[in-house]
Amino acid sequence: MYLKILILWSSLVNVVASKFRAAPQGSVKYSEEAQAMALAMLCCMAALLGLILAVVIVCFLLDRALSWKHQATYYACRRQVQKVQEEALMKGKDLSLCPCCVECTSNTPAQKKVKFFCGHSYHLHCINRWFQENPNAVGSCPVCEVGKLQQELQKCCGNEKGEICIDGARDEAQTFILHSLHRRYPTIITEECLESWAGCNAELWITELKCPRYTSIFKFLGN
Repeated sequence: MYLKILILWSSLVNVVASKFRAAPQGSVKYSEEAQAMALAMLCCMAALLGLILAVVIVCFLLDRALSWKHQATYYACRRQVQKVQEEALMKGKDLSLCPCCVECTSNTPAQKKVKFFCGHSYHLHCINRWFQENPNAVGSCPVCEVGKLQQELQKCCGNEKGEICIDGARDEAQTFILHSLHRRYPTIITEECLESWAGCNAELWITELKCPRYTSIFKFLGN
């Protein structure tokens, strides 16, 4: 890109120089016209280069902002996976994370959360949104509702890969949470992660979680 700018600049300079060389000696009128034309061309070149420089600076700043956002999104996903891992280590206690948004519900006021008889608790706005998306399951616990299909999707990692596996209600909740994280971070927790991590302990998630490579916008401009 920078090479193209330099080539454009050199070609314009050559055009202006050739105009001066072609001017007849002693022709004052022609010399004044050539100088005016050269000045106009130089002004156009300066404006063009200024515009190109502004575009490059804007693209650079935008690329840095997108790169920062990419890293921030990964670390936000990692923090939520760590929350799930911490919950998995607290056996014998009810899950304190909302399976929909994977945020803590223990500090949420009682009027802003819902807890089903099965023990799963949700933020009120999360459960209302889920009911809107699944009108046939209104009044049912999302984790338990989805858990009916879990046996067809779950793979026991302890038998196939030698990993630690979990079972019971927490297994259903973690599988639901895994799909919630996939919907929120589809480029980080991919379909391959869903297949690989289904039914496995959250310790496996955090060890295999990788930040996808950021693709700079200058790569597209260079192509």
